[in-house]
Amino acid sequence: FMGFTAPQNSGKSALLNNFATAVLQNNDTSKFLLLYWTIDDNKYTLYDKMVANIAKVPIYEVNAFNNSSTENRPKIVKAMNVVEKWIKHDQCLSVKDSDIGKSGDDCKNWVLAMKERFPDRNIMLVIDNFSNMTGPQKDDFAIEGYNINVLHDLRTKYEVAVISSFETNKEGSEGRFTNKGQKGSQSK
Repeated sequence: FMGFTAPQNSGKSALLNNFATAVLQNNDTSKFLLLYWTIDDNKYTLYDKMVANIAKVPIYEVNAFNNSSTENRPKIVKAMNVVEKWIKHDQCLSVKDSDIGKSGDDCKNWVLAMKERFPDRNIMLVIDNFSNMTGPQKDDFAIEGYNINVLHDLRTKYEVAVISSFETNKEGSEGRFTNKGQKGSQSK
């Protein structure tokens, strides 16, 4: 289990995206499955970020492809094909967003379903952002403890590699939607 922590809007998601993309680009994709749970963004935003990362172009050029520079369009198309191949052909990348839920149990159910589907593959689970996970408890510390135990169980019982970002100063953040909200509020 590896994690890193930083304040909001400090590039944690970009770092995880860079890491996941490099893992997929530099390894035999028939041997493993990268499960990417993006709680903060929707999965299509993550795909666009991966495409931009592979093509080495700004994200706005992927988002506004028709307005992107003529020289970058072939790189973007090539990168889109790579991501599509990982998802559809190689089946080495599966991305879920908060539609699967936001709790450690939701994550565990997804991982176990994928482990059953691909029993011979090593699994790497990437979670962006652990701080937005929910749980059955009311207290934020209890929720975090519960989810850490769920992830520890995945890591040890099922030999799943886990990497996650954690957001510092979560309780005092303003102007950004989170599950935990302002200090003193209860998680949903």
